[in-house]
Amino acid sequence: MLPLPTYIVLGSMILYGIVIIVHAIYSHEITRCSIEAGILIGVAVLLNRGTGFPIPKQPFGGIPPLPAIGIIFFCTILGTGGRYLFYKKGKFSWESFLKPVGIAPILFLPLIGAVKGISEFDFIQLLS
Repeated sequence: MLPLPTYIVLGSMILYGIVIIVHAIYSHEITRCSIEAGILIGVAVLLNRGTGFPIPKQPFGGIPPLPAIGIIFFCTILGTGGRYLFYKKGKFSWESFLKPVGIAPILFLPLIGAVKGISEFDFIQLLS
């Protein structure tokens, strides 16, 4: 992985961690902030175990684009649904849940166009 993207990801993770801590102090939403911090730490551990992030140990082989696009698409829908459930206030509504999940594929189309000419993905690209 190139140094600049590594520094951007690392800086973003540190900044998000600081935001979580500040939010926990001022809002007293300890449970929610603990969940967010746990997910952030989990992502950092996953990146470290999979690639040696922030200092990669060795390059990984490529992943063919069709399975990679399928994984990214699934994770996009899963993340959209997870965000709805995490921020939901009040009673669950299928309509409110399915609207963002239905929009996710539309937002995913530019990504497919951007990766159309790529023959394979690196492991770090897929995790990101």
